[in-house]
Amino acid sequence: MPRQYPALDKMLRIFKTLSDQSRLAIFIHIINSPQGMSLTNVKFETGICMATGFYHLKELFDCGLIEIKGSQGRRIIYQASSDARLEEGELIFSGCGTELRFNLKECLKCLI
Repeated sequence: MPRQYPALDKMLRIFKTLSDQSRLAIFIHIINSPQGMSLTNVKFETGICMATGFYHLKELFDCGLIEIKGSQGRRIIYQASSDARLEEGELIFSGCGTELRFNLKECLKCLI
């Protein structure tokens, strides 16, 4: 039986999730929004249609990169996971047993 590496599986899931350009754009907008973002905010900021935006939010949520902050009426407000932070253009994620660092400086220039 092959050995199981849960931390490695988590890292691979994060890499796969953030490898999609739209998902990365949504995540960067959410992590830069201290008040959080709803699906409507995501649509407005990225131009992605609601159905596609919902799909990407679900993928980010399932991966653990975002969490639900609360709701405003029927709208769900998403925020970056407490394990994720942005420092000097680097995404730092510490929720998988080790610290992952992604240099996003070039992405941030294009998206924000």
